[in-house]
Amino acid sequence: MFENVFTLHEHTERSSVGASSLVHMGCSVEDLFAYILDYVGRRAPWLEREDATAAQRRHDLVGLNRKSWMDWLASPKPMPPSGRLGNLLLAELKLHNSIPISIEWSLNGIDVEHPDGRTMQLTGFIDRVDVFNSSIDEEGDETVAPLDWSKDSKWKPKRLILIRDLKSVDGPKATRIGERHRKALFDELQLGLYARSWEIAHPGDLVIGVGISEVGSFTNHSLEISPAFVELLDENGVGDITTFTHATHRLPDEDPEASSDPFRAWMRERLTTAFDIADAANSGRVHATPEEYVCTWCKVKEACGLAPIVGGDSTWN
Repeated sequence: MFENVFTLHEHTERSSVGASSLVHMGCSVEDLFAYILDYVGRRAPWLEREDATAAQRRHDLVGLNRKSWMDWLASPKPMPPSGRLGNLLLAELKLHNSIPISIEWSLNGIDVEHPDGRTMQLTGFIDRVDVFNSSIDEEGDETVAPLDWSKDSKWKPKRLILIRDLKSVDGPKATRIGERHRKALFDELQLGLYARSWEIAHPGDLVIGVGISEVGSFTNHSLEISPAFVELLDENGVGDITTFTHATHRLPDEDPEASSDPFRAWMRERLTTAFDIADAANSGRVHATPEEYVCTWCKVKEACGLAPIVGGDSTWN
């Protein structure tokens, strides 16, 4: 839909000037869902089958039985959203102040520098980058945002950026809304690396929020926000605001009465952890954490020696 409405193709960027969100495009929600149904019909013709797999996937994705699906394909028309994709659309329409400016943005070739002088080159893609609707300040600085930025900093951003990573959640693990988001903040490194990489590649931009968009039976757009912007963004069309890092992070040289921005301190801590892991790996110290799903895709499971412990037989080795 982003490609169709905004001419926003993967791996590209668009100017946020004059851009808008889906809710401001003047289309009804029924028309937008009809576009989704048309896309699904062209890309997944196997949903027309009568077998149980097609029935389950059809109900999950678009919330229709086979007769309703075949009737719609024969005579397309606007339709109220239903199914996983319908709920994804409804969640998107709530983001009226969050303007998508890039999807699948490439990190390849970006050098990230740690305050202690270490550098690391990243690869990968950011699922989605948004700009806050009313944040453009042409008088803002044109240099890279300081990692230790705080609300008292003299450095002023041109744009306020939001980074989103999309994750599928299914079954019993999806019972707690926001659980996958919290895990991404404290157990994983992606979001912190994404945030700093975007800032380095876009002088003048300040990442003020990162989060996981949990896509399951319902979609939840969570965002961990810098405390300097909580009041501005809370219940203001960018998603569900969280403040987990506000009570857990400060800069390394600060005492308990910290004056730094804890969101920025979290970014620095994630960078430090990533650099330490990379240094350990380069020194030959790699501690495998085998899991059945992870081992399935691992390219070095033959050398690890731990995969059979997970799988229970030699097929994992």
